[in-house]
Amino acid sequence: MMKTIPLVLLLAAAIAVNAKTPSSGWKQGTLKRVTKEHLTGESGQLGKKPPKHGLYISYYFVEEGNQLYEGDDVQLKQNEKGFPVSVNDPVQFLISGSDMYLRDQKGKRHRLRLVNVLPTNAGSAKPAAAQK
Repeated sequence: MMKTIPLVLLLAAAIAVNAKTPSSGWKQGTLKRVTKEHLTGESGQLGKKPPKHGLYISYYFVEEGNQLYEGDDVQLKQNEKGFPVSVNDPVQFLISGSDMYLRDQKGKRHRLRLVNVLPTNAGSAKPAAAQK
């Protein structure tokens, strides 16, 4: 009996974690760019002092239709290499509130923070030099 209680709790926790991420609503987009930024101790960009050697934040840009979705790594892991995705390849993603989920090439979900959604149909604007 004592062995089944932790097993039931573990199963319930796994179900709760999967319930947080919706299983429907995944979209197909194109990964346009992945960038990494290093925030040092002097930057003060996060409202608190980063660790001694700073933080590495990865940004992922996904284009779908006439929208460009920007998400950043929620975990803020130090010197993280990111997950296996290729630029200019199709990628599955999901927007849920302020979260953005990406599936890597192995099908694993990765949670990002949705930073920005921009329109991509800005081709009608002319550069300042061409307007003279």
